[in-house]
Amino acid sequence: MNQNGQLSQGKNGPIAQTVKSTYEYFQGINIETAIAGLPDDSKKAIAREALLHIKEYKSAEQFANDTQSALCNVISAWEAGRLANRGDDKVNPDFAKFYTEQVLAGNIKKDTYGKDTVGVFYNSDKPYLDPTKVLSQNIDFSTDAGKASAIQELNTTSGRVAQIYLDYPGGKKGEHFVIAYKNAQGDWIIKDHNENGKPSWKNGGKLVDAIKFGQIADIRLVE
Repeated sequence: MNQNGQLSQGKNGPIAQTVKSTYEYFQGINIETAIAGLPDDSKKAIAREALLHIKEYKSAEQFANDTQSALCNVISAWEAGRLANRGDDKVNPDFAKFYTEQVLAGNIKKDTYGKDTVGVFYNSDKPYLDPTKVLSQNIDFSTDAGKASAIQELNTTSGRVAQIYLDYPGGKKGEHFVIAYKNAQGDWIIKDHNENGKPSWKNGGKLVDAIKFGQIADIRLVE
């Protein structure tokens, strides 16, 4: 991946392959050894449940198919951190190890996604990865004034990478996490790991346009 947003999408692309390799990595983990260093039994129980849920998947394909969309929060966090050139000590270059670190830290746990999908992923409302600035803390993206403030922030920030919470129906509730990057022309471009490479407003579209159309719930700048 690079500042031109060269991130491949789709179930057979590198992101899907990364999710599959994560499954293989988890199969080799000794759960009790992995959680041994956690400070108390409650944290161990949460991490144990999450790791066990992943290990119980029957195949890498099943794990990837069930979790690629639900893991959007985790995947986009990792993508944003790597694209923003955060050090390896802050964002592990190996996604599987990054994922494991977040499980053991309690940032990722077994939970429900949508109506009935059970998986191991971030709490969607949790600002993770220490974003430089979370715009929704001071901006209401549903108002014209808020949209103008968000666009002004993007035009003036020194950052070039952001984690985006998309809001498809405009109901002030996020639906999907992706990333955006500022290109050489100064435009913020949206990239969705879950799209199959086809151009769309959420895969190659301009972030400013999405803000104007009320399709953004939050922007988290990552430097």
